[in-house]
Amino acid sequence: MGLKGYRKVAGLTQAELAAAIGSTQSHISEYENGARRLETMPAAQFLRLAEILDVNPRMLLTGEIPYHDDEIAVIGRVARARRRYARAQNEDNARKLLAAELVLARRRGEGGFPAPRTSNHGRAPSSRVGS
Repeated sequence: MGLKGYRKVAGLTQAELAAAIGSTQSHISEYENGARRLETMPAAQFLRLAEILDVNPRMLLTGEIPYHDDEIAVIGRVARARRRYARAQNEDNARKLLAAELVLARRRGEGGFPAPRTSNHGRAPSSRVGS
């Protein structure tokens, strides 16, 4: 899933990611759909992209992502809730963050997600993906 998956894990829209790295939403869309290759992105933007997404640059280039597709959506909701709470620490945002964290914990605890995608002969790829 590559860039799109990492963006969703971070809970960012294309426009938010573009603004964070100094690009445009249309360029992010083109990188995600393959019309542009990440290798052609200006180096400063590429390094900022890896930093914003908290991922190893090599993994961006290879497209490896250690999460299953349905787990990505849940992790993205948690990341968005964390950012909302960081911006405005009020009771409503705290409730939303807690609810999102509980859904993620419950799904993981109940084995609600398929096994992570693997590489390297069955070992999960090492990454620094975060929210």
